[in-house]
Amino acid sequence: MADLPLPELAQLRERVRDLEEEVQRLRRGGAAASGTAGSRDDELIESEERFRVAFETAPAGISITRVTDGKVLYVNPTFCRDIGRSIDEVVGQTMEAIDLYADEDERQRLFTKLIENGYVDGVEFRYRTIKGEVRTGLLSSRPITLRGELCQLGMAFDITDAKRAQADRARLEEQLAQSQKMEAIGRLAAGVAHDFNNLLTAIVANVELGLMQAAAGDPLRLHLLEIREATARAAGLTGQLLAFSRKQVLEPCPVDLSAKVDEMRTMLGRVVGEGVSLSFDLAPGLPPVLVDPTQLEQVVLNLVVNARDAAAPNGLISVATRLAELQGTEGAGRSGTRFVVLAVADDGKGIPADVVPHVFEPFFSTKGERGTGLGLSTVDGIVTQHGGFVELDTKPGRGTTFRVFLPEAPEGAARPQQSRPPAPNEKQQGVLLLVEDDASVREPTAALLRRLGFTVHTAATTTIALELARAHRDLLEILLTDMVMPLMSGSALAAAVKQLVPGIAVVTMSGYPEDVIERGGVLDPGVVLVRKPFGAEQLAAAIARARAHQLDRGVRKGDAGGGDAQGQGL
Repeated sequence: MADLPLPELAQLRERVRDLEEEVQRLRRGGAAASGTAGSRDDELIESEERFRVAFETAPAGISITRVTDGKVLYVNPTFCRDIGRSIDEVVGQTMEAIDLYADEDERQRLFTKLIENGYVDGVEFRYRTIKGEVRTGLLSSRPITLRGELCQLGMAFDITDAKRAQADRARLEEQLAQSQKMEAIGRLAAGVAHDFNNLLTAIVANVELGLMQAAAGDPLRLHLLEIREATARAAGLTGQLLAFSRKQVLEPCPVDLSAKVDEMRTMLGRVVGEGVSLSFDLAPGLPPVLVDPTQLEQVVLNLVVNARDAAAPNGLISVATRLAELQGTEGAGRSGTRFVVLAVADDGKGIPADVVPHVFEPFFSTKGERGTGLGLSTVDGIVTQHGGFVELDTKPGRGTTFRVFLPEAPEGAARPQQSRPPAPNEKQQGVLLLVEDDASVREPTAALLRRLGFTVHTAATTTIALELARAHRDLLEILLTDMVMPLMSGSALAAAVKQLVPGIAVVTMSGYPEDVIERGGVLDPGVVLVRKPFGAEQLAAAIARARAHQLDRGVRKGDAGGGDAQGQGL
């Protein structure tokens, strides 16, 4: 029985009882004993009038059907309105003749219950209107005797809208529960990623120090290289955790999607391997999209890997780009109407209907031990954080297509900072302040910086960092600070140090910069971030970018009050 609100169900039952009583009164010839024939006639007329009013004005569809042949004797206006037919089209016909029941098995079950019990009470059934629309009713039926014939008095409420509202409410509740689950997992993943990336940074820094000291033919180098490769894979996993939880830090710039995918052709071919063909249909002249290039590569790679695993033997994977303009409700709630689309399709078996709702859930996988369940959830997280969305089109036996919609970049969007990355063994000079509260990260990072040629001062707290900045402000050129620090965040520390040393180049490092995430995960212009874990090459490149940014702005240390005009220029 449907979850009809109790007042409506009680009203249905009360109406059935009232009509039964009126029918019985009519069958008995009105009221019980009366004083005169005239009074009996008056009461009979009054009883018939009450029955007529109740029958014709009831909010439920009412029918009286003869049991012997199933023909309809009477129906009320609500019954006719619900099915879209006139009284003349219904009276004298059977319910089967007017094609009332939408499901024959359902009709048989209803009549079996009616025969076994003599009545039905609040049974849900589906009926068909004259236009072919299938709607849902709640039926109660009782046997009555009318003019000496056994009949069934049926009363049905249309509960279609109530059912839809109930389904919408259930869907919204499920979406809320899912979003809450994702948020909880995201918070956990972000916390794990922060701590884990600190551990990986310590490992990578020590491995790189070992590589710098090991001779070219030393067998130890092979072991160190294996450790570095393993930490790179571990770092990729933490990156996926942050991506699906939408807590990645983004460094967006305008990117030509077709050109970017074209650059990846060789790499994607290696990923797909033999046995599966890879085709490209990349539209030229597309407007740029404002994305983090590294994250965009991750999206393309994950979709192609997913397609490879789903493709048929000797099958085909298609990668295409195009421009889409969403109109009307199709674009409602989106960040714009013009989107650049990346489509990755396979010719595999398709995704089963029961799996489709779960494809973007983290840790959900149909690949058994081969899958982490993070590939598609990572794609969805990255695309959503960039203001886009992902569509899935799949049919059993006809393959699957994932379409990524990315909004076009606004006019005047800043191009990425261009600077020549230093060579791996190129020495750099300068006085640098390193601020990191974790000693296992701070000490090997300081050693790496010294090997790169920097003079390094280290601080375990922001208080010590400010004291060192005051003491060395005439020579200090670079600040390298962790983003997440006790008492004061890295960005707040950078602002305070800039007051002491205007024009200082600033590099922030973190595996999970929470204060940036709270502002949408996009770095402020000019902020240079080096993601943990990092090696010597990434660290040197980040410092070079920060220095180049200061030069592009025309800022030299000592240009404003608080600095030393004789200090070394940047």
